[in-house]
Amino acid sequence: MLIDSNKLDHDVNIFLNKSTGAFNADALIAGLNYKFETPEEAESFKSRIVRELDGNIELFKDIAKGEYQLKRLFFQDGEFCITPDKHEIEQGILFPGHRFSAFCSEDIFPSEVKFTGTDSKKHPPLKDVSEKLEDIIKYHVLLGSEQIFDFLIAENQANMKLLQGKNTGSQVKLKAFDIKDFYRANDFEEGDAIAVKILDWTKGSFSFSYIPGSSRKAGKVKQWVEQYSAAIDKTIDDYESYLEIPDQLSNAFFIGGRELLTAGGASLDEFYRNNDHIEISMDNGHTILTRKSDTDIPEEELEVPEDIMISKGKTASMDEILAEIGIPMKTPEIDAYILDQCYRKELEFVDFFSRCFGNERLNFIDDAQENVFMNYLEDRWERFSERYNRHADELKAPVREKILETVEERLEWLQFLNSIDIAAAQLPEKEMKKLAEISLHLTTMLNMLNSDDYSIDENEVENVLDAVEKLAETQTGIIAKMGSFMNVENKKE
Repeated sequence: MLIDSNKLDHDVNIFLNKSTGAFNADALIAGLNYKFETPEEAESFKSRIVRELDGNIELFKDIAKGEYQLKRLFFQDGEFCITPDKHEIEQGILFPGHRFSAFCSEDIFPSEVKFTGTDSKKHPPLKDVSEKLEDIIKYHVLLGSEQIFDFLIAENQANMKLLQGKNTGSQVKLKAFDIKDFYRANDFEEGDAIAVKILDWTKGSFSFSYIPGSSRKAGKVKQWVEQYSAAIDKTIDDYESYLEIPDQLSNAFFIGGRELLTAGGASLDEFYRNNDHIEISMDNGHTILTRKSDTDIPEEELEVPEDIMISKGKTASMDEILAEIGIPMKTPEIDAYILDQCYRKELEFVDFFSRCFGNERLNFIDDAQENVFMNYLEDRWERFSERYNRHADELKAPVREKILETVEERLEWLQFLNSIDIAAAQLPEKEMKKLAEISLHLTTMLNMLNSDDYSIDENEVENVLDAVEKLAETQTGIIAKMGSFMNVENKKE
């Protein structure tokens, strides 16, 4: 039986419009009432239907049961909460950002959301605001990297130059809900929340009301974060890196069930800040939610001998100690040195330590802090070196080595500044900020390369090496420029 695609789409849409709950492919086929001449023809058509349903962005799929449900039906009348921060409250605004993206059709742009108060039924006006890019990322990070930039450009074409690296001192222009009257009427303060009810998934329509912070129970919020994290875990297992972040978030609600659709749980902002094992990672040029790498060893899991005395210095983490003793390194950089030593087959801890920190004694606050630090460091060395897989690291190692060369250039320059008693604060702020941005970018790349879960193919190696080379060239130029600046300042003196 030859079935026209247009007719099939039409008939499937009629079935979906009448749907009131979960269904499987067999139920849809029965509803279509098509006749087939052979069992093979019927089976082929069923495979076609499954492909159609799997590709329908308006449907959730329960993979275990082979059942589907319309997203608009699942979310209808569900609730969630938003927790505005101090800046938003003071400015009387709410950035839509990623706050609604998991709860409405992907066709709805953040600033197109229909947002009405349950009391007044009025839609708060949108207000034009200008903010530094780095200050508004936190409200949009769960849109995903590509969507953030697409959104900002669509909000205002003037943002294009800023996102292309031009006009770096400028601010992005975007829209936010003006809800100062709502804040004022409820004496809204940090810790309070906004309860949001989903009125129409397709149209992106929501109503909102006030939740006093005093009524929010920390235990319930924590429990919600744990349940939602488990649902995100299952989504990662089911779809790996296939879904964009808003789809991962949305699908996790379906997996976790309607009980997660409560205003008494955590906001998405609180979930991202407070969960202990889900993070945002790069995958083929875009960001997705992943589990934190097994190599990101929580400092609290590192064993410290009982006989170590209490230090007057900071000891909560290796990064905290490094910052206090004036070592401008981060844990991913140290982990990368460990892996590079393994790749080079240089497996003596003392050689690794010398490469990282030189032969001079580090300026620990006291012996107790030094003991804690050495325990952290030796534990990481043992864990990484014991499970090192040279075969899996073969393609990643040259990229890591190039990044470490760039890191070493920065470290040597900073050590030189320290040797001549010049503080970073004395140098041009703009150049130092660019240097910090390069360092952050390289650290992020190292974090991925250090992960057992991250792999790279031969084609990607060249592209990543090219990107690292460009960052290295930019860094060298900045250092040279600041060297010239210091020469000029010295001549003035």
